[in-house]
Amino acid sequence: MYKPIEIDIDDKRQYAQIAFLVDSLTFLDLIEKVRSMLKIQSPFASEDYELWETHMLTLAGFDIKEYWKMDKISPKDKSWEKKSRWLKNTEKNFIDMASMQKSLMNSVVKIRKIHNYPTLFDSAIIDAILFNKIDSLKTAEATLAFGGMTPVHDKNDQILLISLSPVSSKKDVLDAFKDAKKLRKEYELTNPLDKKLDKDTLTNIRRVREWHWKQLQGMTYSEVVENWNKELDENSTDYIFDSNKVEQAVARYRRNLQTIMPKTDI
Repeated sequence: MYKPIEIDIDDKRQYAQIAFLVDSLTFLDLIEKVRSMLKIQSPFASEDYELWETHMLTLAGFDIKEYWKMDKISPKDKSWEKKSRWLKNTEKNFIDMASMQKSLMNSVVKIRKIHNYPTLFDSAIIDAILFNKIDSLKTAEATLAFGGMTPVHDKNDQILLISLSPVSSKKDVLDAFKDAKKLRKEYELTNPLDKKLDKDTLTNIRRVREWHWKQLQGMTYSEVVENWNKELDENSTDYIFDSNKVEQAVARYRRNLQTIMPKTDI
């Protein structure tokens, strides 16, 4: 039985974009395969990347206490020679850990490309895999690129950059941003659901997603309505009296989900 990814984001457009990705049965199937591959029995506590790092260190065969002790030794310390010997003895462990990190990123890129989402959703996919929760999404980021290198996770990814100089004015930056938006269809396979995010969809996205999951997990639509009304304040204007309306809303929601290749291997 699938479990929903928790989405703790206020912006309704971002919430909808994430929901239409992570509620895809394809997506849910694939992240379970990634967790299995990385021997993650249950998601880690939200945003606790240290637990994920400890998990990788353990799988790679490190002595955890020794690793963190050695991690604190710098080249200026008297114990550096001891750390040098340790680094040589644990070379295979580091290779194994790097291999796990690469496997995670390769899986994330594949999941994102299957669903035709932009590269900046990689962080959301990682959070879904590791923590079963997404509480942030950067739709833009500032990075430095050297010698033509760009901040992408796959060599075939395209990314649109706005070049700045020390004398760039605010007006020039805003003009460049407008030009970048015009190039959008040329540089990126952008999420095709964008045009479906109308006012009605965005206004009701949270409650319809809740109905979708309650029905998916076994409730009838009548039970969904009963459960929904029971949780409302007596003065609320959100009472539902027709289960057909809920069924229709859930049907529209599911048409937006990116459920395309349920048996895809990772």
